[in-house]
Amino acid sequence: MTSQAAINAEMSIPDIVAKYPATREVFERYGLTQIEDYKALQFETLLATSKVQQWDVPEVLRALNAAVH
Repeated sequence: MTSQAAINAEMSIPDIVAKYPATREVFERYGLTQIEDYKALQFETLLATSKVQQWDVPEVLRALNAAVH
């Protein structure tokens, strides 16, 4: 049976952290430590933020989904 990813690139980072608190540590490893203070995050998808931060999207998604499974 194939498991479906819980987190996808169209979700916002505040929504991800609210639903999956364990992901905060992943974001911190990628240098995003002030999630609540970074107001633009609530309007951006993970994909948009990844482009700004120059993150490898598939790598970040793997790390996030591993943190919640």
